[in-house]
Amino acid sequence: REIDHSGCNLSPTTPLPGSELWKYSLHRGFIKSEKEFLEKLEGGYMSDAPILVNFTDFPTEQLNSIRIKTQQRIKRNYMIRHPFIILQNYIRRLNYNLKSYGAKATSLKIMQKFLGWPVKSITK
Repeated sequence: REIDHSGCNLSPTTPLPGSELWKYSLHRGFIKSEKEFLEKLEGGYMSDAPILVNFTDFPTEQLNSIRIKTQQRIKRNYMIRHPFIILQNYIRRLNYNLKSYGAKATSLKIMQKFLGWPVKSITK
C-alpha cells in the first residue's frame, strides 16, 4: 500500500551473459543449456516475459502468479488513490486511438481488451 506509482512492473532477476550472476547461474546449475537459455532470452526479460531463472524456493508458476497479482494490486491501489489521473489517461488514449485508427478499430480494441471478445483483426 505504500507504493504510489501507476507504472509498477516487477521484473525477475535475469542473469545476462558475462555478468557475475551469469557465472553463478551456470556454476550452480540454474542454467542447464546455454543455447536454450539464450534463445529464450531473445524474447525479452522485462516484466511481462516469463521467468527464465527461478532463484527462489517457490515453484515458477507460483512465483509468476505472485508477481502478476502484486503488479495488479499496486496498479489497483494507484487507481483508487488517483481516479481522475487514470480517467484523464484513458481519455487521452481513447482520443489518440480514435484519431490514429478510427472509431471501428478503436471499438474493436475496447471490446477485445475489456470484454474479452475475440477480435481477429483490427483495421480502419
